[in-house]
Amino acid sequence: MASIIQHTVFFKFPSVANEVPAELSAVVSKFNSLLGIVAQICPHGVGIEGRTSKADFLGSVEWPDKTDDYTHCLLVVATDSASLKRYLHSPEHLQEWMAAVKPYIQGIVVFDNVLDAPAKTALQAKSIQHTVFFKFPSIASEVPAGILEVIDKFNALPGIVAQICPHGVGIEGRTSKADFLGSVEWPDKSDDYTHCLLVVATDSASLKRYLHSPEHLQVWMAAVKPYIQGIVVFDNTVEAKFASKLQALKLDQAPATQAEELQSIGVERNPVVPQFVTGDFTPTKIFLEDAEYGRALDALVKACSDILVVSSDGKSVLLGQRKVEPQPDWWFIGGRAKPGDTTREVRVQ
Repeated sequence: MASIIQHTVFFKFPSVANEVPAELSAVVSKFNSLLGIVAQICPHGVGIEGRTSKADFLGSVEWPDKTDDYTHCLLVVATDSASLKRYLHSPEHLQEWMAAVKPYIQGIVVFDNVLDAPAKTALQAKSIQHTVFFKFPSIASEVPAGILEVIDKFNALPGIVAQICPHGVGIEGRTSKADFLGSVEWPDKSDDYTHCLLVVATDSASLKRYLHSPEHLQVWMAAVKPYIQGIVVFDNTVEAKFASKLQALKLDQAPATQAEELQSIGVERNPVVPQFVTGDFTPTKIFLEDAEYGRALDALVKACSDILVVSSDGKSVLLGQRKVEPQPDWWFIGGRAKPGDTTREVRVQ
């Protein structure tokens, strides 16, 4: 069964701590055009109810800085592991994103976990995502019952939805971090963090009550004390566009096509139209003689439309074998456009 995946990346961008450079925002916009992907990037605390810096926000909730100098959170939500794998290995990520962050990056930590339905629903516009990575090495692939009991107490607090997950465990049946990372063919960048506590708060007042509650300060601290070897905490706002697209994602079911996904969030794709029609146009069935057609090929650009057929495991591209002259050989599947054809009609014929 597919799982909606929360792929959280903390970055150290010290030279741009309170902003998101335009080139980074531009690439994140491209991430959002990928099938089954929703993404946003935010600096710590900035934009939460008008806050302009990490210090400004942390002062408002009266909580110490536990960011370990991480300045930005890139949150990527994927409809399933196949979508996440396509994103990770896409040119937008491997080439454009890597180039965009290179001038700023001083550190990174990456974590993948299941995004449960209550937390997904709670990630509404202007809510606060309070993400905590823990190092619990002695229980790396499990969550003890005592910790789950405290999570239930958190979920009883007003304005709070919480979950905790080990890295990769439970994503489409995966039983460990190594198992999951192998499935998406991606290296381990977790810096030995084993668990992610996600707390979604409706506003800063709700988050402040949670942070200073006995459930957090006393019961939680006692529950994690036997296991904890490290911690990093990050707070960011949930942007309206991200929230809207996230809520449109179907739990346990990726959109059938990118067109359906865009339609589900109210984005209209460009209609399929015939190529370059001026005035009244009536297509003809004229075929040129071979010699005349040869001269035309030397003088004019021929338009074709092809499709890319990929195997179910995503590892192979399938070709078609042309059996007639000219050039009987293995080719991408498609065809030559005749006047008045749409790109879809060319591919079909």
